[in-house]
Amino acid sequence: MSTRRAYPLRWLLLVPAILVMLGMALGVGALSWRAARVSSESVEQRLVEEIASGVEQHLQGLLRSAHDVVQENAGAFRLGLLPLEPPSQLQQRLLNQIRHQPHLTFISVGLPDGGLISASRHPVDGGLRLITAERGGPLTRYRVLDEGSGRTELEDRGDPYDSRSLVWYQRAAQSGELGWYPVVAYRSYASLGLGLSAPLRNAQGKGPLGVAGADLGLVQLSRFLAARFAGRSGLAFVAEQDGQLLASSTEADAQYTPIRLDHRQLAQQADPRLRAVADWIGRQGNRTEATNRPVKLQVEGRPYLLNLREVRGAGGLELLQGVLLEEDALLGSWRAQARWALIWVLALALLAIGLLFALLTRLVRELDTLGQAASGLALGQGGVRVPEDGPILELRRLGALFNHMGVQVQRSLSTLKGEVSTRSDELALAQAELQRQLALDSLTQIANRGRFEEELDKAWRRAQRQSQALALLVLDVDAFKLYNERHGQVAGDTLLRGLAELLEGMQRRPDDLAARLSADRFVLLLPGTDPQGAAQEAEELLLRVRSRGWPQAPGAPASTVSISIGVAIAWPDDVDSPAGLLQRAEHSLAAAKSGGRNRWVCLSA
Repeated sequence: MSTRRAYPLRWLLLVPAILVMLGMALGVGALSWRAARVSSESVEQRLVEEIASGVEQHLQGLLRSAHDVVQENAGAFRLGLLPLEPPSQLQQRLLNQIRHQPHLTFISVGLPDGGLISASRHPVDGGLRLITAERGGPLTRYRVLDEGSGRTELEDRGDPYDSRSLVWYQRAAQSGELGWYPVVAYRSYASLGLGLSAPLRNAQGKGPLGVAGADLGLVQLSRFLAARFAGRSGLAFVAEQDGQLLASSTEADAQYTPIRLDHRQLAQQADPRLRAVADWIGRQGNRTEATNRPVKLQVEGRPYLLNLREVRGAGGLELLQGVLLEEDALLGSWRAQARWALIWVLALALLAIGLLFALLTRLVRELDTLGQAASGLALGQGGVRVPEDGPILELRRLGALFNHMGVQVQRSLSTLKGEVSTRSDELALAQAELQRQLALDSLTQIANRGRFEEELDKAWRRAQRQSQALALLVLDVDAFKLYNERHGQVAGDTLLRGLAELLEGMQRRPDDLAARLSADRFVLLLPGTDPQGAAQEAEELLLRVRSRGWPQAPGAPASTVSISIGVAIAWPDDVDSPAGLLQRAEHSLAAAKSGGRNRWVCLSA
């Protein structure tokens, strides 16, 4: 008789099962935690990028609104739709404009004799103000009591005022074009702001006969950022390329912006998060000015994710936009849930062990004579076949069922893999279609401005490499506003779609691209095209539009719809940039407009 110590079967089965289950529970929990951590970092980076992209889109829209207001007023003056006399008519127009622009602080017209007519939104109470100054007279501010009738009351009368001596007027008068001017301190309010201005010229191009401007107060910009960043733990800010702070979401509750004109560096701010951003930028040196990938920062011992990107606003304004989010606030709830999930895994493992103990206790009593076989079965490896030729019928049946189940599982896994592959292909096709739609203009179904800028940059680099010329045609519809007023917006949209169809027909080569920039402005990008070829394309496009015979509105330069085209050519040794090429084409377009419309002009080849 053997003298070796014997152990109860239940313990021989239960102890290994406990060790295996605990090891599996801890291993699975650790691996799941690590995988979830890696996944969470990817999720939080995407979340920060999405938030930053959303803020950028709204900021672009805000800058575009200021640009469009100035462009609209300058265009209206050129068409004779913005008379400076009588002043009451101009005042009402400016009040109507700022009423629909809640984030702008001033919409102004500087008169050639130094006078001023301006509509303003007060940075504290948000109410409308009318600000005027006659030649050599004091700057007078009126509170608008009734927006409908324009009834006002005197609020303040200041020192003598001459708009011609101010930065915004001088910038437009000297440059002769629309553009942004630097941050200035307002004379009407104890606040700072920046804006853009454009000279006023008549239909003959004479001028400047005054200056149109639009200002964005830094307080309004801070409130704008705060509204887009509400409910988030962190901040958003906008600064100039040299690190001069313009606004941040933390300044939204201030009556006036605390940023002084001489105290706007990020490193000088009281908020330690802004100083941390300035320190990070300083450590990068000349290696980088912005990053679209979030980077981690430690601010007073707390982890943050920073997304810093360049924002190019309408009119050539270049800014830095930063979004700083507290990392713990992004995924703090997820971590708590993950901890509870791990606790539940361990609790379920302990419960399973308890149930296994009870089951084994019962089975041991019934399978005492089959202990050795049961022990071998319990310790068998998964995925292997169980012998079906044993002497015990029950075990034969159990083995057959087990093996049959293994075959079914393999078949199910194979089917599942096929379905996953099919769904992946469908998802890839859907994503490709989504990317195609995002690159199209919703009205005309040709390329939009984003796609055009991307293709222009590619064509520019390709032309440099291949030593080829690059032609760009910028065009818009002559007197399109009159057309819309006479025939209605639906007819105007139909006209734009028809013009887009003509432009698509001009795409003769794979690299040619027709796109819609804005409203009735379109472009035709022609890589590998010299001045003679560009001239032929412009003439053919003019003929195609004339042949359509679209009826124009009364008062237009022609009885049928016509277009004006600006042409610009880039050569392989050109030191300009893609943006410069577009600007030259737009200058040519302006020359075509001032030269009588219904023609093409190329100012430089």
